[in-house]
Amino acid sequence: MPPKSTLIVGFAIIYILHSLFQSVKSSRKGKVPPGPPGLPLVGNLFQLTGDAWYRFTEWQETYGKCTYQLSLSDI
Repeated sequence: MPPKSTLIVGFAIIYILHSLFQSVKSSRKGKVPPGPPGLPLVGNLFQLTGDAWYRFTEWQETYGKCTYQLSLSDI
């Protein structure tokens, strides 16, 4: 079993990293236009099967006018 000081340092590092991640995540929230949630790297690629224009029409009714945005900062 590791010493108590090692456990305390480990938990402190995890807490600091979690806090930094949450602050970065919340600061980006207002800068992205509304739209369907996507996956990292592939975005909404798997949601565009078959007639893609039909899916874009649904998204336009839900989120408003569709725009194109390439975001590599979420990787």
